[in-house]
Amino acid sequence: MTDTFRELVGADGVSLGVEDGGLVIKTASTERARIDSLGTGTGLLEVGSGGSTTTVIGAVGDGVTDDAGAFQTSLNKGGLVLVPAGSTYAIANTITLPNDAVLEILPGATLKWTGVAGGSMFTTSTAQPTRRTGVVGGGKIDPNNAGVVFDLHSPQESVFDVREILAGTATLIVCKLSADVAASTGGVENSFNAVYNRISLQCSTCADVLDLSGESVSKVVTLNEFPWIMCGDVRVKGIRHVQWADSNDFGIVRLLLNANNAQGVIVNDSATPAANVGVYDNRYGVLAVDTFAGLTGRKALVLNWSQQTRVQKFYNDPAAEGGSIVNNNSQNHVIGSETAGGFMEEVVYGTAFKSASGGGGFTTDSTYALRAFLANGNPIFWARLDGVSACLGPLVTNGVYASNGADKLIDTVRKTGWTVATGTPQRTTFATSTVTLSQLAGVVMALEQDLISHGLIGP
Repeated sequence: MTDTFRELVGADGVSLGVEDGGLVIKTASTERARIDSLGTGTGLLEVGSGGSTTTVIGAVGDGVTDDAGAFQTSLNKGGLVLVPAGSTYAIANTITLPNDAVLEILPGATLKWTGVAGGSMFTTSTAQPTRRTGVVGGGKIDPNNAGVVFDLHSPQESVFDVREILAGTATLIVCKLSADVAASTGGVENSFNAVYNRISLQCSTCADVLDLSGESVSKVVTLNEFPWIMCGDVRVKGIRHVQWADSNDFGIVRLLLNANNAQGVIVNDSATPAANVGVYDNRYGVLAVDTFAGLTGRKALVLNWSQQTRVQKFYNDPAAEGGSIVNNNSQNHVIGSETAGGFMEEVVYGTAFKSASGGGGFTTDSTYALRAFLANGNPIFWARLDGVSACLGPLVTNGVYASNGADKLIDTVRKTGWTVATGTPQRTTFATSTVTLSQLAGVVMALEQDLISHGLIGP
């Protein structure tokens, strides 16, 4: 163990932090246990509820014998449970993460699911929120044929950050973050939200990387942070904002769509998407979706009946066959902006914006909803969208043409050889029966100025 020390404490008043490169759990208790080094023997290093003793207990670590019971016993005592390097631990039964307990998988250790196909490796209580729990570390998780790695029900103030999740089956869901714990006694529903969690995921083959789904207006997946999410083989969907999931922040997201009809990020992916299922104000820093050639029907970013989905930088290389950005109910979709950069500060390599609805198009509250749109490194068009209805209908491009919202194609190959006329432009109305040559020349000059300013023609 290379860290200067790790501070291990009990279950009372736990908070999470980082010190000297390692995870630190602090409590109000004055009892502390610091460990400067660990042996390399097989088993779990357990920190008891008082934080004053450490005990190595009997996990077999042979990759065959079920060690789930040893993990569960250790976690139930609270504190930090370390999984040392050098062994593969078979997990054949679901581990339930309790309050004030964190499992850290050290580099060189692997947890492998050996239970029934489609099972869950880790879960939290469905009867009450679980607080200050998590699974972290530089080790590995091998989901094998599991259905879900993290099946989380209303966790709060918790951390999930495992450096590598190996390839699972094509039906694997890496993380399900739900706000769906049972209602309180007496039939009164409390606000059991999934809130203030920090989740990072790096995985190989899976069906879905992350599903976000609340149950109702009082049970919402909200105010969570996802610093980085990466998957090199998405077979179905990458990130699903299902319902009642709002105000979540994503740092860097990179997904490789590796199956026909796979989708990258889907905003409002409930069975019957509607405007009133609480999916709004989710923010992405960098969203990169790889859709290499040879497959069909893939979509990078799908927007269904949501508000204020914000992406600062978006990359789709090459463009997904079904659309780089697909807007399915645009008349009820507001793409907002927190900065002058607008909804998307930069869009690189995408070549297809598509809308399935007949009206509305993209709306924006920013000056530049789309600052730059590139295809294979070359600008297709620059769109300055002022106001709330700059595009009144579908916007579709194929690298040569763009729609003006009324199903009319505009040639986006810039015509050159034009220079601005001299004189006075005129933008007032005139009667064709009495117009003078001077008036007509002024109108032509105004029209030329406008075409140049919008980039359709130029010198």
